[in-house]
Amino acid sequence: MNTKIIKLFLYSSPVGKIELLKLFIGIILLYPINISLRFISYVGLVFSYKFFLNINALLFNLMVILNPVVKGKLYDITKNLRQIFSLNEKEDNLTKLAYKSLENRYYDSLVFSDIFLFLIRKNRFLNISLSMRLHNDTDLKFPYCGKRKIIFCHMHTSNKISSIIKIESMVCKKLKTLYLQRSHSKKLRKFIQSINVLLGKKNVSTYDPFHQSSTGMEFFRKVKQSDIVHTYVDFNEYLALKKFSTTKINFLGKSTFVVDGVARFAIATKSICIPVFVNDDDVHLLPMIDTLQLNSHDKVHELMQSIYSELSIVLVNYPEKWNYLDEAETFFRNIKFKE
Repeated sequence: MNTKIIKLFLYSSPVGKIELLKLFIGIILLYPINISLRFISYVGLVFSYKFFLNINALLFNLMVILNPVVKGKLYDITKNLRQIFSLNEKEDNLTKLAYKSLENRYYDSLVFSDIFLFLIRKNRFLNISLSMRLHNDTDLKFPYCGKRKIIFCHMHTSNKISSIIKIESMVCKKLKTLYLQRSHSKKLRKFIQSINVLLGKKNVSTYDPFHQSSTGMEFFRKVKQSDIVHTYVDFNEYLALKKFSTTKINFLGKSTFVVDGVARFAIATKSICIPVFVNDDDVHLLPMIDTLQLNSHDKVHELMQSIYSELSIVLVNYPEKWNYLDEAETFFRNIKFKE
């Protein structure tokens, strides 16, 4: 491998040699800087959340300059903004959107890390969550204490955990909540439950339907026993499409297959579905979809199409908020696999 790199350097053009030198220097410089700034930011997190964000903003800017992988992701996002979202903005505007998208993804990964959850004070995180603004486009009145089961259908955006805490603060304490999420660490599951305890909600549980030991009956039983369910709908990975039931819909003007489990258990439990989109500190509860009012022959398709249609309306205005923007093409690439 080292011989190949040396040959690549020796036989490349003068411009190529300069680019390779920049790459190696960037990698060599970034590693110790990354370790040092991460350490400083986590120490500062104990005292100031704003300090933590500022240090990581500096680190992210350095990664954009020095890390070729980050530069590659910025290119992929810019390409997807043009091809999938059909944006004809000037190159500078698209680059800014791509930068903001990758920055959101970076901060989101920090919040999901075990060390962040260990160091952040729960009261502080709760206050951050409660300060978010809720935009209610549903017919429901909050605080919600009704008898109908509600399934909040989230998209993977920034501030996912905080937005769920905000919604839970608008739900009666007596209601049972189920949080469905793939591959959550034990630390994160306990963190979510402890935050809800601060809200006075003790009937909160988490479940990973992607876990190997999970079964359909166990999954359905947990959903049926809950009053409020939080789940993510924008899973379109190869393994998910292979393991779970899917339906074909139109998304962003293109045909694709999506996992339709949320529609199946929503219809079976006669639930109300509310699509959720988060734009920084704004939590948008989009128009609700009542499964009792579905009237087509294929209710699963109708419900999934309705959920994605509502989410698409907001998504096209804030594409940079979607965490999957750098790999959005997979939503349409996998259609060949299914067909």
